Amino acid sequence: MEENFGKEDGRKPEKLKKKAINLCESMGLDSLTKSIMSPSGLSLCAFFSAKTHQDGCPFRLIVSEKRSWQNEMGRYLQKDLSLIPIKDPFL
Repeated sequence: MEENFGKEDGRKPEKLKKKAINLCESMGLDSLTKSIMSPSGLSLCAFFSAKTHQDGCPFRLIVSEKRSWQNEMGRYLQKDLSLIPIKDPFL
């Protein structure tokens, strides 16, 4: 897990959520503000799953935004960003 994530830098999840709420309110994004305020999760959650198909059954780290305000923010951004046409030769 340490190879994928740095040390916690002292930021408080409650303050980050409040900052996001204040930013959305200042931009007049009332529906996004309301949806960010609803989830009780303050941060992403990490959990492990076993890779049963590999010898020794090593663990896989999975990070999820479910039940967090980051999920609501991500869904809002994805909806609007998906309207931008992309010229990607690999798609």
